[in-house]
Amino acid sequence: EGRLLTLTPCLPTAWPVVTVTVRQASRHHRITLCQTEARAKEQMLLAPRGQRVVWGDTVDLEALPNDTPLVMCATRPTAARETLVEPVADARL
Repeated sequence: EGRLLTLTPCLPTAWPVVTVTVRQASRHHRITLCQTEARAKEQMLLAPRGQRVVWGDTVDLEALPNDTPLVMCATRPTAARETLVEPVADARL
């Protein structure tokens, strides 16, 4: 929407890495979407000016320098699982 880009990709499993370019007026940004976290880390090493983005983040494109590479893992993060704790009997009884 306008200057804001929300990233919620869905890649086919056969695509380990894909790079897309988003253009807005005279500005452009390369976004590298990786199937796994390991691939995203590899891509960050290849893009020293790269900025890491998390699934679902909203990026203000106008706030970034032109041609800033964005790298993200395209797999939706799993919600933190709640740890169930068994109630402990009150020792004072």
